[in-house]
Amino acid sequence: MASAGLRILIFAKQKQPDLKIYIVKPQEAIVDTLQKTGFYQSVYIVDRETEELKG
Repeated sequence: MASAGLRILIFAKQKQPDLKIYIVKPQEAIVDTLQKTGFYQSVYIVDRETEELKG
């Protein structure tokens, strides 16, 4: 994940703190970046897209 992508996620959470961000089947490098930056606790990591997420 490039810094621009991470910045978008952080900006979205700043503007809408109650926003739930789901990341579906991320590559290990993305999970690693989220953990190193401390943003991992602010997103939901899921294995597959569900009807709830599509809604």
